[in-house]
Amino acid sequence: MLLPCLQLYRIVGAAGQVNLLFGEGSSGAVLRSQRGKQQVGLDESKAAGDNGGMSTTAAPSPALASRFHALADDWQAATRFQAAPTAASEHPAYRAIVALGPAVVPLILADLSTSPEPWFAALRELTGADPVPPADRGRPRSAAEHWLAWGRACGLA
Repeated sequence: MLLPCLQLYRIVGAAGQVNLLFGEGSSGAVLRSQRGKQQVGLDESKAAGDNGGMSTTAAPSPALASRFHALADDWQAATRFQAAPTAASEHPAYRAIVALGPAVVPLILADLSTSPEPWFAALRELTGADPVPPADRGRPRSAAEHWLAWGRACGLA
């Protein structure tokens, strides 16, 4: 059974600033900003498909994609021979990827589809979801398939 999808919202403010938020998409849900500090109430009293001026997006910008891939390459090269996933997830490049916020989730899922790198901690941290059942934890290929199924169900993969 898949966990409910968290929607990625791109909210453009009056001054043109962009805030990327994940939320459950249910009435009164709390959205978490990319920095994890700001919380916003979501009013879904509008008709389906009308987000009251908010647009959802799953396509990261080319600049974000380029930054993600550069950091991912650095991280993978530096941690290739580390056996402990915890050490890999504490590497500065990995932490910088997480700091990029929820907009990198589609990029992580795309990378996960080609090789089961230990992206699972980042995905849990960025989305608040964990679609991997206990029986499949510690099995990277199975865990990757669960995340990819979740991502496809959410329109992110």
